[in-house]
Amino acid sequence: MKNIIALICISIICASTSIAQQQNQQILKPVIQYSEIDFCLQLLKNIELRGNEVDALIEIRSIMIGELQKGSKENKKLEDSTTLVFTFNQAKNLLSFLQRATLTGAVADRYKRFTDAITASAQAKK
Repeated sequence: MKNIIALICISIICASTSIAQQQNQQILKPVIQYSEIDFCLQLLKNIELRGNEVDALIEIRSIMIGELQKGSKENKKLEDSTTLVFTFNQAKNLLSFLQRATLTGAVADRYKRFTDAITASAQAKK
């Protein structure tokens, strides 16, 4: 009887761990204009970080910089759109970092478009 209960508990723990890992592995593909990627990178330059967040920021920035460089090599215009590829955790970290940005009213629409694109790509995956 004790073995059956232990086996059930182990099964429940493994199932919940598997679900959490799948969510973290989920890939989001927001479609964003190159100009909005550049705008986001400018915002990220001025946020305050804690030391344990540096790696996450560098990882996110490298994805966006890589996409900008790829677009530049392909002679894309700033108005052209591209698909960024983030894991669920990367997208979550990016949105968290962007919440720390200081904005003016003039750029509120751009900020909203960028964050809405990421949120919409996550909702499409559900």
